[in-house]
Amino acid sequence: MTLLRSDPGTAPRHLQPSWLFPVLLLITLQIAMVWRNPAILENQYLSDADGYTRLARVEALVENGDWYDDAAVRANVPYGTTLHWTRPFDVLLLVGALPFQPFMDLKSALYWSGALINPLLHIGALVALMWAVWPLFRRQDVPYLGVLVLALPAVHSYFGIGRADHHGLILFLFVVLLGLCLRILAMGSTVKVLIAAGLTGALMMWVSVEALVTIAVVLLALTVSWIVRDRPNSADLAIFSGTLWLGLVVGLIVEHPPDALLSIAFDGLSAVHIFTLAFPAAFFAAVHTMEGRFPIWAQMSRRLSLIVVAAAGGCGLVTAFFPQFFGGPYVDVNPRVVSVWLDKVQEVRALISVERPLRSLREVVFLLGHVIVAVPVLIWLVRRNTGAERQGWIFIAIAVGTFVPLTLYQVRWATYAEFVLVIPYAVLMGVTLDALQRRLGSRNGRLVLLSMSRAFVVVGFTSVFLLFGAVLHRLEANSDTGTGKCPQTPMAIYLGKNPELGKASRRVLAFMFDGPEIVYRSPHAVVATPYQRNTAGILDTYDFFAATDEAQARKIVDRRGIELVLLCRHGNEAQQYKGKGSVRTIYDSLLAGDTPAWLRTWPLPKDLAGNHALFEVIR
Repeated sequence: MTLLRSDPGTAPRHLQPSWLFPVLLLITLQIAMVWRNPAILENQYLSDADGYTRLARVEALVENGDWYDDAAVRANVPYGTTLHWTRPFDVLLLVGALPFQPFMDLKSALYWSGALINPLLHIGALVALMWAVWPLFRRQDVPYLGVLVLALPAVHSYFGIGRADHHGLILFLFVVLLGLCLRILAMGSTVKVLIAAGLTGALMMWVSVEALVTIAVVLLALTVSWIVRDRPNSADLAIFSGTLWLGLVVGLIVEHPPDALLSIAFDGLSAVHIFTLAFPAAFFAAVHTMEGRFPIWAQMSRRLSLIVVAAAGGCGLVTAFFPQFFGGPYVDVNPRVVSVWLDKVQEVRALISVERPLRSLREVVFLLGHVIVAVPVLIWLVRRNTGAERQGWIFIAIAVGTFVPLTLYQVRWATYAEFVLVIPYAVLMGVTLDALQRRLGSRNGRLVLLSMSRAFVVVGFTSVFLLFGAVLHRLEANSDTGTGKCPQTPMAIYLGKNPELGKASRRVLAFMFDGPEIVYRSPHAVVATPYQRNTAGILDTYDFFAATDEAQARKIVDRRGIELVLLCRHGNEAQQYKGKGSVRTIYDSLLAGDTPAWLRTWPLPKDLAGNHALFEVIR
């Protein structure tokens, strides 16, 4: 059985696929997805609210030229609100729009950039992952890893066509940082690789502070290798962590105006992250100096003692200065907003639900099925390998041990878990193909049988957990318990193009998940948007639709100067506005046609009236 990178392959060269094969297969799959549902691009749809908010934000950047403007476009009217997003992905969208601008207006060019940017990043991430595992894999096994990546469901969802948000960029940078770290551990450090790793980590942090988890995993893996093997050494770690910290400082200076450089935010890059990541940079610089003067401190036991004391001290100082830091990016979210909005967001829900055990089993198998075989293989790889390659596999093991539990806690981490689980899983497939080759041989009489058998193994490894997930989905008694979703795009287009409604900006009180597309497709301003900083808008929207007192609802409308009220007749968000038992809310009354005297029903075309109801405020 062969598992070491240095082991020779057993497959004949003509049966070894090219690195280009999985890339071409991915492009074919992407084209097939568009071919199956061309309306996505023909009607300029995006997959979720974040994409519309992002494109509106980039349009505003082009129009007003204010780099430091972090306001959400026409949200929380009339007070306004800010976004926790940063500029790197905005710049990427603008760069992606450049090839389209000679042929269309800015809005259309940005749409095509946003619709296609994540599929392109998907291709980039696939190539980057095949490059990343080179220190651990035999050359012949790398393309098979690429094929397996094509069957990762969470990865596909985040890199989907029409998904114009920054998560694809984060994941691409994650894979690049994974490859750089493996090179530091398994191939020896060079200054260029160390600097590249530090800058990649800094850019990833600038894009989103969720990168803190990845950086912690990388620092832990490098530190373990330093303690055990002195490779990388303290100078290497000082270069990496110092470059990381300097890159963050540059990102902070570029992102924020001078008067906001010391502001504190936990959901976006701020001074608190500069403060926190200064500790590893200062620590390794100090250790490098100390070991140069006092070589006795280079002993493994002394290094371990130093790192434990330093880590405890650093965490203690961070907690003393910023007690909320370890609460995560949502630590400042109002508790009512958590129950009204955050708990309804699919990406931050727990993967396992006691109330729905069969659905939980299906989703665990579907998203994390590889863990069943990948973890035993990974343990064996760590035990069997030695030296640099062992440290590389220990890094993968640390990543698996981090991202799998995080996925159980919040499903949005599934993409990271899939990327690291597929690596040992691909090794197992390579071993299986080797065993098949040894059993059948490569004589001409058996060449067809061998080729078919290898294809069967590849297809089986690629699809087994997807098939199990599909079977469990069939068995689930209530696999589709949703109440349907209102198609928001036609309504948003109507609000923007209706001659009477679209000629001037109006203040619209609508469902929170509908707000971003209304802003994008019309001149109107909205109250609620599905972002944690828009606390007032989310709560006022909930308090209006869920109000049992007509006077309370009217007060919200008058205070904000609302001119239009838009509701969806069904959907998950609608459920929370309905009264319980005999209690009747404003939403229930409007749905039943019992309209208050201060609202007038706006006649909608028949194709819209089945899903929505629109009301004009009478003053």
